Amino acid sequence: MTEPIIEVKDLTKHFVIEHNFWGKPCVVLPAVRKVNFSLQPGETVGLVGESGCGKSTIGRMLVGLYPPTTGKIYYQGQAKKHITKQVQMVFQDPYASLNPRMTVGAIIEEPMIIHGLQGN
Repeated sequence: MTEPIIEVKDLTKHFVIEHNFWGKPCVVLPAVRKVNFSLQPGETVGLVGESGCGKSTIGRMLVGLYPPTTGKIYYQGQAKKHITKQVQMVFQDPYASLNPRMTVGAIIEEPMIIHGLQGN
């Protein structure tokens, strides 16, 4: 079997809601607990679940918008903090994430230009 393109091991995210007088976390919200999955070359994976179960939080950890509390993200076998250049996230609100004045081609091309990948 080939090596996974993306592999997530025990990914966990806790949000600190309140700190005590000394600055230590005293109220913590566990948002994602020990998530594991892998994505093989040519494979499509859907992440489904109830509203508020952590789907967007997982995506945001993958692209580096949220740092994981614990766990590992691997891209092509190498541990990464995030995989920003390798994946692109489309947020749920299409009016906030897609510019109606841009063509689909321009929308796809924009991150490639930003990361210096055009023409490859």
